[in-house]
Amino acid sequence: MTEILLLVIAITLLYIAWKIPKNPERKKEEADTASRKEALIVQQLPALKGKFCEFTAKDLNSAFDYGLSGKGTVVDFDDVWVLLATNRKNEVGRMVRIADLSEVIEVREH
Repeated sequence: MTEILLLVIAITLLYIAWKIPKNPERKKEEADTASRKEALIVQQLPALKGKFCEFTAKDLNSAFDYGLSGKGTVVDFDDVWVLLATNRKNEVGRMVRIADLSEVIEVREH
């Protein structure tokens, strides 16, 4: 029983050490890069309104059913959210945070 407790404590300490920021300047640079990418996506969205696009997420999230990418038509957007119309049954639209996106590409259907 004592061994299990020690193992749990060791794993917890390793997790905490892994989560502690190593270099605050690096975190700031990453945040600045992310905000520049968000601004670039916001600039692209007016030209993509009403067009069929492929969206790539930064991480696995529920926006694309825990996948990294999804496709849909840009219905509306603001500074924080994008409303997509997808081709799935019983699904009118999907809201995606711009902060969760890494790339937006227009898809030309042949």
